[in-house]
Amino acid sequence: MAAITNKVVDFYDYNYNHLNIIDRNINDTLSLNFDKAYNYSFSPDGTQLLIGSTKLFAKVFDTESGQELFTLTPNTEKQCDGCNIDLAYSSDGKRIATYDRYSGVSLWNAKNGKLLFQIHTGEQRFADLTFSPLNNYILLNNDDHCAVYDLKTRAKIWELKSKHLNNFNPKFSPDDSYVLIADKNNTISKYDIKKSIKTKNFKGLGNENSAAISFDYSRWIDIGILNFLKYKTPMEIAPNGSTLVQGKIDSTIILTDINSGRTLKALKGHSQQVVPLAYSPDSTTLASGDASGRLIIWDTKTWKIKNKISAHYNVILDVIYNSDGSELLSSSWDGDIKHWDVNSGKLIGSIHLEKSSAYKIAFSKDDLYIVVADLDHKLYLYEQIPKRKFNLTQGTPIRYLIL
Repeated sequence: MAAITNKVVDFYDYNYNHLNIIDRNINDTLSLNFDKAYNYSFSPDGTQLLIGSTKLFAKVFDTESGQELFTLTPNTEKQCDGCNIDLAYSSDGKRIATYDRYSGVSLWNAKNGKLLFQIHTGEQRFADLTFSPLNNYILLNNDDHCAVYDLKTRAKIWELKSKHLNNFNPKFSPDDSYVLIADKNNTISKYDIKKSIKTKNFKGLGNENSAAISFDYSRWIDIGILNFLKYKTPMEIAPNGSTLVQGKIDSTIILTDINSGRTLKALKGHSQQVVPLAYSPDSTTLASGDASGRLIIWDTKTWKIKNKISAHYNVILDVIYNSDGSELLSSSWDGDIKHWDVNSGKLIGSIHLEKSSAYKIAFSKDDLYIVVADLDHKLYLYEQIPKRKFNLTQGTPIRYLIL
């Protein structure tokens, strides 16, 4: 669904009775009175803001004036504080859909708020509501169940129960003919809507016929790694903007010309799936990490290996350069964050996270701080020692946040 780009809703200023619309073009804020906001959606043309409450109602506001246009109450007899309502605009902006477990799906006229009809969906509770691109269907889904309803007949025409649905939300095809669903072993399955059958299965990371990656789907540690890799896209765009760099399942790194689509080069040096990639600030080197824990630094002029480092004993999740490209951080599923000298490949320092792993690491702009985000929903901030090489083993986080 298209939404306006110059306005956003400030979630951080939510409280029990108001929220803010921020206009990023003119740096202006419009405050709206609202009782327990839960979620929101802009209309495709950006003129309306639809806000859902935890109290089983939604309201539509004019985004310029902040004027309340109308209220949507699916069930006037049912009062519930904490029963969330889900909502969506159709792609043409003509209809609004809301969902709650008591009323099911309610379809509304987006111009005047008139209730058009309701589709009762039974006792199953859903968490997400989506129009199909051509607005022929509504899809409801949660972590283990999804269902598609025909908006013309108001009948359920397709449903699926699967424990893999919590990996990704299902996606309609542009022509409303099929749905893409997350399936086992990181695959994506294609289901024909009208025939209610699976017609194709697309392979994903870690399930191709290759010995390049040795994760075992029956081991809980490897399942965690594979789940993380689904969200960690192994690609980078070169600073010149014309080259796409991709890590492949067969352990190669492929350079592709973005404009022509032509493959420029294949880099070989890793032994397993390449995961994180990062260019140095001056573009003279590229750092890559793989599933075996190996870190490679490449000379981008010759594409020869400058340093090959056995950095970790498990998959490397992230790599990042400092501001002048002389130092590099790497983090791994093994719980270690390591600090490297790029030219020599020597270890400057390291720290071990006892109960989690760092999936994202970063230097601050002036390299004074190192930021670590871990898989336990915490954000750590480390301060470097002025005028000295920072050694992570010497420091403790000066602050951490629970995300």
